[in-house]
Amino acid sequence: MNNLKVSGVCWTTTVDCNMKCPICYAYYNNKDINPIISTKEKFLIIDRLVDEFELKKISFGGGEPLLTKDIFELIQYAKLKGLKVALHTNGKLLGREKLQRLNNILDELSIPLDGAYAEQHALHRSDNKHYEEILSLLEIVKSYNIKTDISTVVTKKNVSKLKDIFLILKKHSVYKWKVFRFYPLGRGYVNSKEFFLTEDEFLKNTLFLKSSDDSIQVDIRNSNARTMRSYINITPNGEISMICGSSYKSFGRILQLNDISKVLLREDFNFDGHQIRHWREK
Repeated sequence: MNNLKVSGVCWTTTVDCNMKCPICYAYYNNKDINPIISTKEKFLIIDRLVDEFELKKISFGGGEPLLTKDIFELIQYAKLKGLKVALHTNGKLLGREKLQRLNNILDELSIPLDGAYAEQHALHRSDNKHYEEILSLLEIVKSYNIKTDISTVVTKKNVSKLKDIFLILKKHSVYKWKVFRFYPLGRGYVNSKEFFLTEDEFLKNTLFLKSSDDSIQVDIRNSNARTMRSYINITPNGEISMICGSSYKSFGRILQLNDISKVLLREDFNFDGHQIRHWREK
C-alpha cells in the first residue's frame, strides 16, 4: 500500500463556533461528535497518521478551532512531529496574545474573506463587523512569523467581485489565495439554493486569475463530488471521515482501525486528486 500516499489531513477539532455562517460546510447541528477523547489520545492519533502515511501536513479547523481547549498543545505537538501545521479560523478570537503563542509553531494561518466590502462579506458570514476584523488582522499578523492566506468561497453572491477581492489581497501582501467553489454541505446544504454557483460560472469568473501576476499564489479549487473525496477529515472524537455527496461518512475511530489505507481504498478515496492538491507537501 506504499503507493497509496496521504500527504495531509483536516482535523475538525470542535463543531462549536462563535459564528453561524450560512455557507458553513462543517458538521451541521451535530454536537454528538464533539470531543470525548483526551489530549493524549489526540497525540496518539497524530502519531498513527505520521507512522502509517508519512504524513506531511495537518490542518486544524472547526467549527472554530480556537474554542478547542488543547488546540495550542495539538499544534505544538504536530510541529514537533515534523509536520507542516495550518490553522483555519474565522479570526474573531485571534489577538496578539494568541498570535504570540502561535508564533514559530504555526506554519499557515488561513482566514476568510468573501467580499470586496463589508455588506457583501456579511452575506456569507452573517456578521457586519467581520470584514473589518479580517482586514485589521491581516495588518497585525505581519508582525509575526506566520504565513497568512485568505480563503474565499465563491457563490452567486460574490462571483462578480473576485477581481476587487484580488486587489484587496494585493494591497495587504497576502501570500496565498485559496478560491473555492461553494459546495452544498453542512449548513451550506440547507442554504444551497441561495448560494449555489454552476461549474461553468465558477471557471469563467476565475479565468483571469491564471493570467494574473505572480505576487499572490492562487489555488483555484473547483469543488465537485470527486474533488471532495480527496479530503481526509478527522472528527472531534477521533473518527476518520470523508465527504460523500452532501454529507460526511465516518469509517471508525483511527486508533481502532487496523489499516486506514484499506478503508480509504474500499471507500473510493480519490488518492490522485489528493496528491495533486498536496504537491507542495511532497
